[in-house]
Amino acid sequence: MISSRRQDLFIVFIRVKALVRALFSVHVVTRKLKKSVTYYFNVRNPPHEKNIAKKIRKSLEVMFYNTTFAPAFERERRYKMMKQTFRKKVPE
Repeated sequence: MISSRRQDLFIVFIRVKALVRALFSVHVVTRKLKKSVTYYFNVRNPPHEKNIAKKIRKSLEVMFYNTTFAPAFERERRYKMMKQTFRKKVPE
């Protein structure tokens, strides 16, 4: 029982550590992307087209989020469901 709890805590720690690393990389990428997109639209386009830069940046952020985190959250959801069904099938 204790080793199982310790193993669960270790798994949670690893997942949190990976999530923090991923969030930091998202922050760095979006910051660099924001600078480059803002620079491009400030220099090359008139002010009324600057909204396009925001829309492009937001859509790229959403795409990056979906490709990075959505599969992990889906795996987590499936894991929890499997764990619940396994507990229902095997009484302790």
